Amino acid sequence: MKNSKVKIKVHFIGVAGTGVSVLAKVLLFKGFIVSGSDVRRSDIILELEKLGLKFYHGHNEFNVDNADVVVYSSAIKSDNSELKRARFLKKAVYSRAELLGLLINSSRTSVGVAGSHGKTTTTCMLSYALKFLGVEALCLMGGEELTLGNLTYSKTLKNLVCEVCEYNKNIANLSPTYPVVLNVDNDHLDCYKTIENLKEEFFAYLKRGNLAFINADDKFLCSYKGKKVTFAINSSADFNAKNLREESGKYTFDVYEKGKFLCSIKLNVYGEHNVYNALAVIAILRRVYKVKPKKIADSINSFKGVKRRFESADILGKKIIFDYCHHPTEIKATII
Repeated sequence: MKNSKVKIKVHFIGVAGTGVSVLAKVLLFKGFIVSGSDVRRSDIILELEKLGLKFYHGHNEFNVDNADVVVYSSAIKSDNSELKRARFLKKAVYSRAELLGLLINSSRTSVGVAGSHGKTTTTCMLSYALKFLGVEALCLMGGEELTLGNLTYSKTLKNLVCEVCEYNKNIANLSPTYPVVLNVDNDHLDCYKTIENLKEEFFAYLKRGNLAFINADDKFLCSYKGKKVTFAINSSADFNAKNLREESGKYTFDVYEKGKFLCSIKLNVYGEHNVYNALAVIAILRRVYKVKPKKIADSINSFKGVKRRFESADILGKKIIFDYCHHPTEIKATII
């Protein structure tokens, strides 16, 4: 997707959503004329308006009349008045995942981070590391990294990093060069019915890439037979975390690549689950971007985290923890 010389008008339905707003931001930077609608004005909308977004408060079918292209979020139902009119007028209509797929397909090298848990933090950690290392990349995050926000912009599409969500089978539209799956758990079974179906969707996603990155400790992913790079704490893998030490909820560990010491990591984020997230990032930095061990350690060790992911604040003398966890597995990991 190149910078638009002809001023193409793109309208986003549900533009305040995290996954949609970051795409709107990319198109604004690339010179498209962007409008969007949502049920309320938020900080995200205010930021987009500063970049040039024309915002419509609420959904009205006539909001799409001047658009050349209409994009809708996963939260938008088929009976939405704007979506129905866009299709009636035979506009070019794309789901958020389809537009993300166009960006991925236009990129020379793309990394897509998927999984039931941890994909936002892992995407943010990788995006931060690439920025820290001076690697030019367009990074689209499903949350806000504490220093970068939800986007690092690049005029070129040489390198792209994005979070990939399996909700509503959106993952089926996406084929990054290097697919990552962190874990498979009981989630979105309203779409998939069984965890076996969810596993098969993840496996199909991995097979579409040139080289997959998977967590070998996961009871479902360990059976994946395609071309892969593995990471683990307990199982034999290409990248292993050993000698884990925990202090006040944060972990220090040594990383081994193919059985040989690579580097030591001291995380600034909480929980053993972030050891897995870091291992995924380390494997990608090593195999995709060929980063040297010391630079890998420096970049991971300086990562401070993501908004609403075990984010703490002192309020009236009390320490308050903010966390987005919305699944029993995530709640357990946060509490423990």
